[in-house]
Parts: sequence; C-alpha cells; structure tokens
Amino acid sequence: MLTIVKQIATDKNFILIGTGYGAFKTSNPSTFRVNRLPKADEGVIPMVAVCDDNGVIKWMKTKEIKIVNINGNLPINILNDN
Repeated sequence: MLTIVKQIATDKNFILIGTGYGAFKTSNPSTFRVNRLPKADEGVIPMVAVCDDNGVIKWMKTKEIKIVNINGNLPINILNDN
C-alpha cells in the first residue's frame, strides 16, 4: 500500500514507510533529603518513518504530518465508500 503524507510545517510530501514509538525516560535526583527517590519522567512519542524524493529516510512525529493519498485515493473518498 502506497501512502503519501504531507509534513504540515513545510507542505512537503513524503512516502510513509512505517510507524513506531520513540520512548524516553529521564531521571533527576531528588532535591529533598526526606525523599531520596529520584524524580522520573517517561513516555512514548508516536513516530513515523518516511522517505523523501531522494530516498532519504527520516523520522517524524505523527502530529507533524497528515495523510494526503492512499493508493491514489483521497482519505475522504475511501471513508465515504465504506
């Protein structure tokens, strides 16, 4: 399935290759002597792998793109047919 996406900020088209998650976890030492556990922050960032017209692969956050075309069809046409 060929899916074309557009990077919202640049209005540039890319080919969608796949999806994934960027995970992160940070830990800062506690500033209070009473609580000796470090402060931790963790989560995931939804990401997609895309390639440009030169075949260069890039990772982008899903909120930075929108789907323009799926196998030659607009998303609205696919959804209206179902």
